[in-house]
Amino acid sequence: MNLEFFRDLKNNPKGDAKMDEFINELSNSLKNDSGVSKENMVIDAQKSKKSILDREEGLYYVVEENTDFVYLQNTNTDEIFKETNLPEGVRQKIMEGYMLRFHDGEYYIDEEETEKYENSLVDVREYTRIKQDFLETSGILENDANTRYRVLSQNNEEDYTILAFENNGTKEIKVPNALLPYVVNSKKVFYFENRKFKTNVEETKKNLELS
Repeated sequence: MNLEFFRDLKNNPKGDAKMDEFINELSNSLKNDSGVSKENMVIDAQKSKKSILDREEGLYYVVEENTDFVYLQNTNTDEIFKETNLPEGVRQKIMEGYMLRFHDGEYYIDEEETEKYENSLVDVREYTRIKQDFLETSGILENDANTRYRVLSQNNEEDYTILAFENNGTKEIKVPNALLPYVVNSKKVFYFENRKFKTNVEETKKNLELS
């Protein structure tokens, strides 16, 4: 077997063609040798390819930055993880609130998404007013705690999102964007707990896998 594939994958993490070629060669070798270890290698290679592709599709929010590492939040799944492998130029510039992308094996700053996030912020007093008005007028507190809310439409000009939920039929609720987790898309599923919308990670992951 040509072991150069491993070196190619290390130097070019997004090498889909190389990854497919490697998996096919490994699969063919199994026809001559059905060892369990090689079968596991094929499965691991397929999982590795999916992991790389999923990572490249992500948008990452800088939750906290330190000298040697940062905490990033995957805005698709809400997973928070420690990352130490950042280019020096990125590490020196970023702070909490920056948005990063991952491409060709390294992170870079998404200037457009970072600016969108900065423009979306409201001060504490305004946030409190928006939240109180929503709680008093929306009827959200009457819904069951297990209710799931799915994105129906967004109006960024007027800064609100329409969520759909089931309660004796499909209902809709208008939610100010300031009250929703950052980066709302059609795949996100929310629940309402302790007077706050939170992402339902498992159901959101299922939607992402189906897309």
